[in-house]
Amino acid sequence: MAEDEIDATQDPEGGPWHGAADVVLCLAPLAFLVFVTLSQSFRMPTTQSLPLAAAMMWGVRLAYLSSEPNLVNAAVISGALEAITPLTIIGGAILLFSTMQYTMCLPYIIEQIKGGTNGHPVAEVFLIGWAFAYLIEGASGFGTPVALGAPMLVELGHAPFQSVLCLLIMNTLATPYGAVGTPIWFGFGTLGLSDDSLIRVGFKTSVIDAVVAHIVPLLAATFLVSWNDLRRNWLFVLLSIWSCVIPAVALSFVSFEFSSIMGGLVGVGITALLAKRGIGLVPAAKAGEQPSRQLLITSEEKSALAKLDSLSPRMERSNSIQVATLAVARELPHIHRQASFESTPGDFFHESTGRRVKNHFIFPITNDPSTFKMRMVTRGTQTDSLTGSGVEPSPVPSAQSVASDPQANEERMSLTAVSLNNSSRQQSHHESLDSADEAGAGMVALNVEMAPDPRSRKVHGWTAALGPVGRTMPLWGTILLLVITRIPQIGVKDLLQKEDPHLKVDLGTLGDFRVSAALVVSLSGILEEQVAWSYQMLYVPFILPFVVVSSLTIALYKRDLVPGVKWWTPFRETLARVRSITVSLVGALVLVGLIRTGGPGSPAFIIGSVLSDAVQDGFIALAPVVGALGSFFSGSTTVSNLTFGTVQLVAAKNMGTPVSGLLALQCVGATLGNMVCINNIISARTVLGLQQSEGEFIMRTGPVAAVFFVVGVLAGLVFVL
Repeated sequence: MAEDEIDATQDPEGGPWHGAADVVLCLAPLAFLVFVTLSQSFRMPTTQSLPLAAAMMWGVRLAYLSSEPNLVNAAVISGALEAITPLTIIGGAILLFSTMQYTMCLPYIIEQIKGGTNGHPVAEVFLIGWAFAYLIEGASGFGTPVALGAPMLVELGHAPFQSVLCLLIMNTLATPYGAVGTPIWFGFGTLGLSDDSLIRVGFKTSVIDAVVAHIVPLLAATFLVSWNDLRRNWLFVLLSIWSCVIPAVALSFVSFEFSSIMGGLVGVGITALLAKRGIGLVPAAKAGEQPSRQLLITSEEKSALAKLDSLSPRMERSNSIQVATLAVARELPHIHRQASFESTPGDFFHESTGRRVKNHFIFPITNDPSTFKMRMVTRGTQTDSLTGSGVEPSPVPSAQSVASDPQANEERMSLTAVSLNNSSRQQSHHESLDSADEAGAGMVALNVEMAPDPRSRKVHGWTAALGPVGRTMPLWGTILLLVITRIPQIGVKDLLQKEDPHLKVDLGTLGDFRVSAALVVSLSGILEEQVAWSYQMLYVPFILPFVVVSSLTIALYKRDLVPGVKWWTPFRETLARVRSITVSLVGALVLVGLIRTGGPGSPAFIIGSVLSDAVQDGFIALAPVVGALGSFFSGSTTVSNLTFGTVQLVAAKNMGTPVSGLLALQCVGATLGNMVCINNIISARTVLGLQQSEGEFIMRTGPVAAVFFVVGVLAGLVFVL
């Protein structure tokens, strides 16, 4: 249905108290979600709060709005089935990146990205935190960029807490087109808009984001680098930002699916080239000018590290030396998730010096390329924190036992202590100790099996000939399949969406179940109401491209799988991770269904109609707030658009405002809401094992979200006035 044909001007069918009471009661389940999310005393996990909120909305619809029971229950069934779409998209994304990790393709790609920065902190932040995250958001979304990008920044020497803050903020600008445009085509897909209307929504959103992108990424970057560094490298920063947003805006003219993917792809290429050539970059600031990159450790930890500093004389550089990480004791609870691995000391050791990596220290451990072990040393009092990590403690060998064991002699460690400040991380010092027993007092050594670097593996045949093309295939293969299946002119898109011919099964009052030749599954006439559900199995980004590309990657690099990992391991782990979020997503989508189903009698229609009548044009300023509320409780731009898209549509019609403009502001609000979303914060801090509370994150990201809101509304006025 074309945008100007949408009829959303009917009077709302509210409850007996009408007006403000209707709005208050319809918003009560959402207020409950906000309360249990922010409250310290009554906080609930989303596996409980979202289903409870859905149950509350079910009660409001029956007890207050007097909705038809069949209609309400049909909305519940439809909402639960709608969860299949985001669950499969999330599962596909998890499968892809899990496969890339286990086949060593992801470490290869990450290493190429890291190598392109030449150690410049501003280049690191904008290549990984901005461009790479932009690309990953476009391909997968659902928090994947933060999960990948934050550990990468930490490995490069940036503080963990600040790295998460930076990624949480920077990643928001790509979310309107996250997971192949899911927030647009799926989030607004139930509003009856044509593809042309959705493209207009996407274009206006991308223009607003492009304006905001000149401010918000800079604010995010200040968590990791100084304003002085940003000012000195302004040309590089500006070109990096433009390399993502200009292609994104250009593509939004013709597609609402590829803006973030192609913007990120172009951005990674250009930003990497700029960093490699040093274009727009000046030498990094001195140590004293970058306090945010300093990592504080206790005097006790300093003493322990000093004792460990020279368990043996410095080893000569050798390309076969494998390196692993030594973790400061307080970081051990998550070391099994954070251990980094490189194939040569040159990657991290410049002229035989060590390099500070987060709270880890890099050191060589063996010159046998067939041995992949990591020895982590820490205080014995911390060994309990490794329970369940698969790591068993063992005593530190004495100097005498090391001397008497030739194999041990080959594996003697050379620990490099480096400055805590990143700018002086190329400096190191070594002090000699007469006995390793002194350094080992009160400590334990832990042997951990490490995954080998793909470059140290001996590969054969045509897989070796593939080289970088093969190692990067999961990314470019995913993009290629998405392009083939999304561009109408190619002709594949229509084939994947065909609903005929089909097989039909009558399920009585439950509805009519159909499966087409293109594997489009649908259930119509649910409970004999005008409620339907459909799932395009080959078009939704799940089987194509994620499952196909993941399977091909495993087939190509089966011999490079991490030791102990079977070909089915990524599939099994993906299923387990998706199962853990199923209850939350089903609860969220049932809540969404109950909010938007029922036309003039739906809560979404009532809220939009009453509020827009009450505040008139002032609703323009409320539109992003409504969008932010949706992503705040759900952690998803898509779910926010699903929930409140109808609210914005009704308000736009009541005010006589272009629907696409107000929906763009809804999308902008849903985007900025991800900065303060509790779910996203919990997920991000879990990746790095951080102990800061959600409130500490929100206190830092909240002001940036406020700036985003003001600039976004001002930029969006041109589309709604």
